[in-house]
Amino acid sequence: MIHGSVVASKPKTMQEANNNNRTRGKTLAGFTPQHLVKRSNMGDPNPYALNAIITTTVHVLLSAATATKLAILPVTAGIR
Repeated sequence: MIHGSVVASKPKTMQEANNNNRTRGKTLAGFTPQHLVKRSNMGDPNPYALNAIITTTVHVLLSAATATKLAILPVTAGIR
């Protein structure tokens, strides 16, 4: 269930959409193994787990029973 207000948005021009796609690709390409963090072995099954927070835009059904359109929401996911 989604709480709070939802605002849908779209790029104003095709050029703006292309620039957004290029920027997103550079951000992901800039992620290198130097971002790996060694963790303590106190119960952590993977001591070399990635330490990253990724924000992306996803399509979400507001209500599965009465879905008429999709909302575009920014989502932040943290890996710990």
